[in-house]
Amino acid sequence: MNISTYTLRYYEKEALLPFVKRNENGVRLFNESDLEFLHVMYCLKKNGNVH
Repeated sequence: MNISTYTLRYYEKEALLPFVKRNENGVRLFNESDLEFLHVMYCLKKNGNVH
């Protein structure tokens, strides 16, 4: 999806990704609905609706 780690961290900091699970090493584990949500966020940002 071409979303940077920086952006993912920002979304987590802003509590936009409270549902994303992590494994025992702290690696994010995304399921299909997580990816769909990120896609919506990407589209909103691309169209200037989210900063």
